[in-house]
Amino acid sequence: MLYLSGIILAFFLSFLLITKRNKSTADNILTIWLVFFGFHLFCYYLLFTSQQFNYPTIVGLGLSLPLIHGPFLYLYTSQQISNVPFSKKQLLHFLPLLLSYFMFFRFYFLPFDQKVAVFQHNGQGFKIESLINLYAIYVSGIVYVSLSLIKLLKYRKNIVHQFSNTDKINFNWLLYLILWMVVIWVVILFIQKDSYIFGAASLFVLWLGYFGIKQVQVFSQNTSISDPETYLNLN
Repeated sequence: MLYLSGIILAFFLSFLLITKRNKSTADNILTIWLVFFGFHLFCYYLLFTSQQFNYPTIVGLGLSLPLIHGPFLYLYTSQQISNVPFSKKQLLHFLPLLLSYFMFFRFYFLPFDQKVAVFQHNGQGFKIESLINLYAIYVSGIVYVSLSLIKLLKYRKNIVHQFSNTDKINFNWLLYLILWMVVIWVVILFIQKDSYIFGAASLFVLWLGYFGIKQVQVFSQNTSISDPETYLNLN
């Protein structure tokens, strides 16, 4: 039920953002991120319920998706802080994801029975690719979570010199968002158990919905912290 709740809520929150008026670039990034988050949880749900033998291609697509969350976190944080125009160069952050899919390219064109056999034999025939993908996920998580946190703290430091009463500016939304991703990657790095990883991811989506709706109202109006006056009105 936890996984299903995470899946449903991820798509529901993305729907709320799609229907939101006057969306910012940050809103659009969060919308796409939530769609991928929901799909990623769905891929794991199929694996968790042993449906990988019925839908091996869909489950296979989820193997590379951990590489997408770090870039989305960093881009969302950057847009919330600076709200600068989105550049096509920023799409390069997703290059590791594309390379990962290219690495598993052969799998997607295997006959159905052979795809099933890969899962039945714990990734036989793709051991090297899986190991490279795993280490890429580790590096991606550490790098992007670190960059996001550094960017937020650097912005807060700069704000101190611009405003005399910085405690009025609420950084909880982005800070908690980053810390949740820290928790998820700690589970990935040190516990390395899928049920815990995706359980934490599902709880993250539940928190995202609650905090985003009840506290900062990110799903109903713009909340870029680069505009302190707008942000203060929401708190």
